[in-house]
Parts: sequence; structure tokens; C-alpha cells
Amino acid sequence: MAKRKSLTFIAFFLILGFLALFAIPFIISLLWPQPSNTNKSLRAMIIDTVCISEPNDELIKNITEALKSRGFKVDIYSAQNVTVSLMRRLTNNYKLIILRVHSSYTHFPRTFLPNNTVVIITGERYANYKYLKEQVLELLVASTVVPELGLAYGYFAITPRFVSSLNGSFGGAMIIAMGCNTLYTTSMAKAFIDKGAKVYIGWDNYVSAKHMDRALGLLIKLLLIDKMTVKDAIDKVNKEVGPDPVYKAKLVYYPLYSGSINIDQIIKP
Repeated sequence: MAKRKSLTFIAFFLILGFLALFAIPFIISLLWPQPSNTNKSLRAMIIDTVCISEPNDELIKNITEALKSRGFKVDIYSAQNVTVSLMRRLTNNYKLIILRVHSSYTHFPRTFLPNNTVVIITGERYANYKYLKEQVLELLVASTVVPELGLAYGYFAITPRFVSSLNGSFGGAMIIAMGCNTLYTTSMAKAFIDKGAKVYIGWDNYVSAKHMDRALGLLIKLLLIDKMTVKDAIDKVNKEVGPDPVYKAKLVYYPLYSGSINIDQIIKP
């Protein structure tokens, strides 16, 4: 009889141990599921070529802190580090890409690019013997000071065809393109959206660095901290900061239906 009781106790403790090891954690996971995506996977990229002529370390610091407060791991690339090779990595799992860049648009039709195609200027010096295939296919062009004459200003610029040729997808990312004319036409914006971005924000004309930075600082606060929608944030920036005093540029976004998006919809799994 004593032996039977001893075996019963042993069986009881074995069952109890099994429950502690397997069953109870399983039940807890069903009742209180863990989030499938943690902030550790969130990545943001800041690209700054305007710093070559107009550095603004305080702005970059404030943007970085705002991003980190929302759980982003932030990669920052500036000046000569913004190479063509770096731009090929734009689709590397970034949920938010901030481009503080020089940019322009074409002033005459090319073989593959229609007139008024938006181009984004890198920090890599132009050389006519580099990236020959990309130049022939007009994935890359030389930035120009007198576009009509094709005079090289000195840096490689990426075109919408370059964005379309990238491996992978932007995976629902938000693109904030703070440069002159980044939304002068929808050519560049459409390339990002067609490649998987959810929204593209830019300027519809030339803009000074000082005005651009004021607008960018407020925009980041409204989007990341106040969690405003794209439309509401841009409307508020355009109202409070106003258009560029010289060129009358204002912030716009593409596509129009993305105005209802907020940052939580960008970072959700």
C-alpha cells in the first residue's frame, strides 16, 4: 500500500513538472500573446549631402533622438559617404528614409528620361568612365549647373530608373525627400511607390536649406511624436513654416490617397 502511494506521488509530481515546463507557458502564450514584431527590427536611414555646403548637426541630432524614441535603429550617412553603392542599399529593410539632399530635374528629353524628370544628387564625384552601363541606361546622370548645356556640376545623380532597378522592395516605407524639386513632378515619387514605398514627401519647387530644415524639424515632430497623419502634418508645416520666401516651394506628398497614413501604420508588422 505504501509503495502504491509513493508511486502515486511520483506520478503527481511528474505531471506537475510537465505542466510547469510545457502546458502552463503554452496557455499563457495563448492568453497573453507577445507582439510578432518588436521595435528592435525597426530601422531608419538618414542621408545628408546638404551638409557639404550647409551642415546642420543639431537638426540631425534632434531627428535621430525622435526616431530612437519611437524604437528605430538609425543609420546616418553624410557627404562623400553617400555613394552610388550606398544608394543601391536603400531597400535594405528601412521603414523610414530621410533624404536631406540636393536634387533637381532634367531640362531636356533624354533617350529614356522625359523632360522634367526628378533626379537626386549623391555625394560621389562624377567621372564619365565610372558606372558606364548605368550611365548609358540613364540610371545615373551627372548633376549639372547649366542643365541645357549638359555641363557637369560634379556629382552622380540617381534617376527614377535607378530606383526602379533596385533589388528588393521598400516594404511600405515612408520616404521624406527634403531637396529642391523632389516633387516638382511625380517621376521620382512614383518610382519609390511602385517599388513598395507607402508614401513619398517632397518639395514642389526650389527651396533654401534654411527653410527646408525648419520644415523638416517640425514635420518629424508632428509625424513621430504627435502621430499626425501625413496630410495633417504637411498642412500644419505649410501653414506654420509657410512656403519658401524666395521660391514659394511648399511640401507635398504622393500619392494623394496616402494622406491618411500615420507613423503607426508605417511601423506596424
